[in-house]
Amino acid sequence: MMMMTMLQAQSDADFMLISRVVKSLVRDLQQELDDIIHLQSLSEQYQEQRTNLAPWLDVRPDTVDKLHAVMSSVAALKSKLRHRIADCQDLQEVS
Repeated sequence: MMMMTMLQAQSDADFMLISRVVKSLVRDLQQELDDIIHLQSLSEQYQEQRTNLAPWLDVRPDTVDKLHAVMSSVAALKSKLRHRIADCQDLQEVS
């Protein structure tokens, strides 16, 4: 009878240990599943952002061309101004 009680106690201890291990594994697997779901959500958001931004990445904005045109106009006006100032100085020297 005593042997049976010892075997029963050992069996209960083994059962408790296995139960704790199984619960720990289930908790870890649930965490892994939550992480996978989160990564899928992030992947979907990334794909959506990529789709929305693709036209901007492939096309050069026309504002750069406009800016270049304005800078060229400013340079041309500066050149004209320098020439007029030089002409005025020449007229002052002659007079």
